[in-house]
Amino acid sequence: MENFWLTSAIKALSYVYDLLTFPVYLVLQRPWEKRKLSRRIKARPVAKDENKITYRSVDPPKPMHVTLERENIDTLEKMLTWVAKVHNEKICLGTRDILAEEDEVQPNGRIFKKV
Repeated sequence: MENFWLTSAIKALSYVYDLLTFPVYLVLQRPWEKRKLSRRIKARPVAKDENKITYRSVDPPKPMHVTLERENIDTLEKMLTWVAKVHNEKICLGTRDILAEEDEVQPNGRIFKKV
């Protein structure tokens, strides 16, 4: 019987908390705007075949996409090289010396290398 009262008290407190914070949530989060954005048309089909459909975004390209296209960056290696060139004055990437390598046998028989 003691658990029943405790559970009921917790439910009542959470209900009161929900009633008090719901208007604040509505004012700050504006969920209707997010719902409207999620329901909008984001892409349109441009080509249909028997086996595939190609979609094109309806949004204009963002500045970063335009820059990547202009610089002809289409692989991850080109991306990393370009980022290192653009942000060469910033400290953003580091390396470590390998001090030791150790094989660790797991209980299931697999071997992991610890570096």
